[in-house]
Amino acid sequence: MTRTLWTAPAPPQIRQLWPQARQVAAIHTHSEKRREPAKDRADELHLYLITGPRGAKPLKPKRLGALIRKHWGIENRFHHVKDRTFHEDQQRVRAGDGPTILTWIRSIVSCLLYNTKNKRLKNAYMPEKRNILCAKPARAFHILTSCGG
Repeated sequence: MTRTLWTAPAPPQIRQLWPQARQVAAIHTHSEKRREPAKDRADELHLYLITGPRGAKPLKPKRLGALIRKHWGIENRFHHVKDRTFHEDQQRVRAGDGPTILTWIRSIVSCLLYNTKNKRLKNAYMPEKRNILCAKPARAFHILTSCGG
């Protein structure tokens, strides 16, 4: 995978719409899938608008790249796991506090499963952990009540 980062001061047209805009950035990502049979190439362009106080120094490309990777790390590590393991994006609960409560439950369970000390579960992937615990609800209850044990 190769990434190319471009940065520039925010142009006047952007600053008219967003007065706090200080800098714009673009990252071009090129990747090739290495697994057979897929040999697809993927090219993506991500655009960023960096805001800050008046007179703030522009971020250097290396620092900006690190901040962007950190931001996407949260998405890739936590939200991606919640969606793949618990199918969060497919949930259809829409009424009252239901969506918030279910999100909290999935977040707590994700953290407990990630930090479990259980030998069988420790090195398993999250969907595998879910399947193991769905088959043995007593074990799941024990993990939940013993804070990840």
